[in-house]
Amino acid sequence: MKLGTKLTLYLILIITIVLSGYGYFHVMSRRDILTRKMKAEVRSIGQTLRVSLEKISLPREMEVVQELIDAVEEEEKTLGVIVYHRPKGILFKSRSLPKVV
Repeated sequence: MKLGTKLTLYLILIITIVLSGYGYFHVMSRRDILTRKMKAEVRSIGQTLRVSLEKISLPREMEVVQELIDAVEEEEKTLGVIVYHRPKGILFKSRSLPKVV
């Protein structure tokens, strides 16, 4: 093998390793950023639901609570909502969630 060919192969190998490392760390940092944004969004939706549900008498207005949960679920980004009323042991959940939840 000629010297030029060897140098070219070594250069390609080094560039591949460096770019692979950069790509891995870039993907991991983007993943962390998206995870932080997702957690902030979940906190925001939870806070909004909490404020809305504090204004409602949960045991008497069950239909209103279910309508509120369904309205929140209609947005594409929301996967599902679960609301548990501890004193009465009542569980409300969005219709998209499986029955076992």
